[in-house]
Amino acid sequence: MSIAKKGVKQTPEAIAARVPGIRRSYLVGRKPAGPNGWHKRVYKDVVYSSSYELAFVKWCLRNKIKFLYQPIRFVLEINGTYRPDFYLPDCNFWLEIKGAMLSKPMAKYFEFKRIYTECPVALLDKDVLADFLDEDLLVEAKIVKR
Repeated sequence: MSIAKKGVKQTPEAIAARVPGIRRSYLVGRKPAGPNGWHKRVYKDVVYSSSYELAFVKWCLRNKIKFLYQPIRFVLEINGTYRPDFYLPDCNFWLEIKGAMLSKPMAKYFEFKRIYTECPVALLDKDVLADFLDEDLLVEAKIVKR
């Protein structure tokens, strides 16, 4: 099952109708086919977009850091909408986690940063994450091998 179903117009209603089935697939361990479907990770009934995000979540929980995962969708001028990966409410700070620097997501990140100057945001790439995340979390997320 993929988000883009052949022959079905991609309206918000059509996508919303498929979301419950996609969530069920993840919760029972099946990974939907399609672009980036293999990167998704489920933890405590939440589907995260990458193993880097999941490793960061586990690090936050281990260190008792409060966070919200993609709580708000921001409207952009050029690139549609954008959801920063994490909001840290105790410090009023947004974080974007990137394992791969792909052009469209990066364009959204930089447009968000330019438009919403009142929202402090930082980009954590895989090198930065590897420096501060605990090795066992990186191994568990299959980011590094022992």
